[in-house]
Amino acid sequence: MKDIINKEYNLKINNIEEISKDIVWLVFSDSDKFILKRKKDLKIVKKEIFLLKHLEEKIFKQVSYPILNKNNNYYFIHEDKIYMIFSYINGEHIDLYKSNNKYFYTEQICEFLGKLHKSLEDIKSEILPSSNLLKTLNGYINSFIKENPQKINSEKVLKIINYLNENFPTLYEKLPRQFIHRDFHVENVIFFEEKVTGIIDFEIAVEEVKIFDIAYFNSSILSELLKNQNENEWVKYLKSSIKGYLEANTINDYEKEAFIYILLEIQMIFIVYFNSINDFKRLKETEKILFYIFGNKNTIIEIMKSV
Repeated sequence: MKDIINKEYNLKINNIEEISKDIVWLVFSDSDKFILKRKKDLKIVKKEIFLLKHLEEKIFKQVSYPILNKNNNYYFIHEDKIYMIFSYINGEHIDLYKSNNKYFYTEQICEFLGKLHKSLEDIKSEILPSSNLLKTLNGYINSFIKENPQKINSEKVLKIINYLNENFPTLYEKLPRQFIHRDFHVENVIFFEEKVTGIIDFEIAVEEVKIFDIAYFNSSILSELLKNQNENEWVKYLKSSIKGYLEANTINDYEKEAFIYILLEIQMIFIVYFNSINDFKRLKETEKILFYIFGNKNTIIEIMKSV
C-alpha cells in the first residue's frame, strides 16, 4: 500500500500503521502524519468531500480534511476499493467517564458542537442526503412495533409510541433544520492538552433537525452510564452539555420542547435496527435506556424549560 500511496500522492510515505483492521491506517511521511481510510460507497465519499470542503472554506480548522492527489481527486481506487487520505488531527480520545473534569469536558464538547452547527447552517446541495424523523416514526418504527410485539416489552413501548405519535408530529414541523453530524458522541471528538482539537467521521452526516445532535450525544452518555449503573450522574452531564452548547449557539422554545421526543425516538430507531441484525442483547439494553428516559421525562422537560 505504501507504494500505491506514493504513486497517487506527493507525500513520500515511509511507514504505515494499521489502526482498524483493513479500514483505517496511520500514515507517516518524512515530515507529517495522515489518516488513510477505506470507504465503501462513492456516493457517500462525494458527500463527505463536499461537506468537508465547505467547512474548510468556513475556516473551521478542527476537522480532518481530505488530501488532494496527483489526479486532482480526493480519493483513489485500488483493487476495486475506495481510499481517501485525510489530514491528521493532533490529540487523542478521552475517557470522559473516568475524568475528574468530566462535566467541564462535556461543556467543551458541546460548545464545539454549537460552533460546528454554526458553520454548517448555510450548507445546501442536491448531493447531500436529507432525513425526516417524523417519517421514520410513522413508517419504520410503527411498523416494527405492530409486527414484533414478542421482541419488546410491548405494553411499555406502546405507551411511549403513543406519547410520540400524539405530541411529536406537529412540533417536529416547527423545528429548525440544517446539516448535522448525525453521529456526535465522545469517541468522535479529539482532545489535546485538555482542549477540543477536532471531530471525525462525517460519513453519515445528513440534513435533519438541529437539536438531534445534542440529543444523540446525551443518549450516548446515558448508554454508557447505564452499563456501569451510574445513571444518576446523567442529569449533570445533560445540564453541562446544554450549558456548553448555548455558549456558541441557540436552542429555541420548540427545540426545548422537542428534546424529550427526539431522545425517545433515537432509542426506538436503535431498537428497530438491533432487531434487524438480530442483536437482541443490545435491543434489550436500548429498551432499558428508553424506559429510563421516559420514566424521567418530567425532569428532562423541566431542565430544558429552564435553559
